[in-house]
Amino acid sequence: MPDDGMQLGPGPVLTGNETVLVVDDCEEVRNFLNFALTQFGYNVICAVDGMDGLEKYTENKDKIHVMLLDVFLPKLTGIELFKEINKLGANSKALFMSGYTEASDINNQQDEIKCIKFISKPFKVKTLLKEIREVLDD
Repeated sequence: MPDDGMQLGPGPVLTGNETVLVVDDCEEVRNFLNFALTQFGYNVICAVDGMDGLEKYTENKDKIHVMLLDVFLPKLTGIELFKEINKLGANSKALFMSGYTEASDINNQQDEIKCIKFISKPFKVKTLLKEIREVLDD
């Protein structure tokens, strides 16, 4: 685990040992998120689109603690994926992400999806870790 001040001094602990399902259609983004999260102790399962995310969730539902979902995905959007997973009876936690400003409209769907958290791309690793920790600890 890197020793670059992420855990030193006052403030929240940003590391973890939980499992994160990362769903993003961009290979570079998936690789970056996988690398960053594993460096800080998280286990990562990656999916390439909404349907792959649903399959990976179904196969690993007892292991997954939080999902990191791109809003705009092929086959099923991040929001559609989240809704499908919740239909399975899961009480899922998710952090949505996007590089598109119109994705911030996700906050308008808070009545449909409780506890929405959103992070805009690009983001710093420290910001991502803080947001993931907040979703997990909520």
